[in-house]
Amino acid sequence: MAHADTLRDRLPELYKEGPALARLLDVMALPLEEMDQQMRDIQRSHFFNQCVSLEDASKLGAILDIPVEDWQSFRDYRLWTHSLRDARLKAGAVTREGIRLFVHQYLEGFQRLKAVKLSPPATEFSSTASDTVPSMIENPPVYRYMRGPGSNGLAPLDTFKVTNNGLDATPIDLILTAFGSDAPEYAPMLMNVTTGNAIVFLDAIPTGKRLWIYSERNEDDSLSLHAELEGQTVTDKLRFIEGLVPGDADTAVPAAGDPRPLMLERGTNEFWFMPLAHYDVPGLDRALLALADLSLKQGVWDETRFDHSLFIQQAALTLQMLWVETAPASFRVELPAQSMLNQTGDLEDSLADRDRLQSSLEEALRRLSAAGVESSVRLRSHKEVQGARERLARVLPMTIREQGSVGSDDLPDSGGAFGITDFDNSIFR
Repeated sequence: MAHADTLRDRLPELYKEGPALARLLDVMALPLEEMDQQMRDIQRSHFFNQCVSLEDASKLGAILDIPVEDWQSFRDYRLWTHSLRDARLKAGAVTREGIRLFVHQYLEGFQRLKAVKLSPPATEFSSTASDTVPSMIENPPVYRYMRGPGSNGLAPLDTFKVTNNGLDATPIDLILTAFGSDAPEYAPMLMNVTTGNAIVFLDAIPTGKRLWIYSERNEDDSLSLHAELEGQTVTDKLRFIEGLVPGDADTAVPAAGDPRPLMLERGTNEFWFMPLAHYDVPGLDRALLALADLSLKQGVWDETRFDHSLFIQQAALTLQMLWVETAPASFRVELPAQSMLNQTGDLEDSLADRDRLQSSLEEALRRLSAAGVESSVRLRSHKEVQGARERLARVLPMTIREQGSVGSDDLPDSGGAFGITDFDNSIFR
């Protein structure tokens, strides 16, 4: 031991030798050696990369306001702190480069620490979604869906509100489905009272049929409107009305040119529905011969005005609305993570590590983001999307027979349908 040798060097030459003296010096030097070890531990605890316990590391991390998370081990916390520190001090935290630096450094360290290969390094961010490189999408699209008001469908003169929480005005797609004994619905008109624009379909929607009204973006960034009635193109029967004033029939004039989609302005938009009478379009018992105003309602006892009420008409349509909002004050980081290579071969631990990586990145980006900015992380997976609209056709009468060695079987029990199934081959539905 070093301290024993030091003590021996201080003795006269006559007393330096002998086993008894050596044992005595070892006993005397032991407390000094222990004190040196404690001093080295204290010294190491003051350096983040040299400390050996999570407790010491957390005390140093507290200087940067980086506490230990419940799920972090000592090595996890060291990587976490280094990545957050560099993002804040080297690149300004809330900047795009600061976020990229954190994602790159933490992702690489996490994969080394867990012995997995999950995503390529974030040496640069793509501004659009990619299956090959990490990306950061500012103001990502948010897909919204809403059904029409009420549980019984959309009745004439119904009004309802739709809120667009996005940054910009956005086109809205519609699906109208006719149902019930009051269908078909004739010449349905849907108006955005907030903008004064309306869409009219100059034909009937038969019972059980669906009318899709949707927009597509062209190469020049303009929007075109399309309509399909159960797969049949009916765009030519759409009319776009601009500057419509409820109660003033002179304003119900289709705009020139191709029909345009209804737009949702930022904030709350009020919509109004009615079957609109139009020359050469059927619907005498359904459509209103005069353009109503917003105060005209279906008569309800003790709720509507006598001189602004109509006899009630049942709903014959259901309405579904779809639109895409541009999320304000938000961004999303996407990492290509379609496959994962694990060197240990432990599937459950690897899947848990994958989830842990996503939650860690989400928590870190929440801390690095500017005040009021929402962040999210998405690990992209393998997927294939093929848009399709399901259309089923029922052919009646339906005949099902099985040919066998002893003859043909009759139609099996399939419920009772008047005029279709036999009495002996019918059951209660």
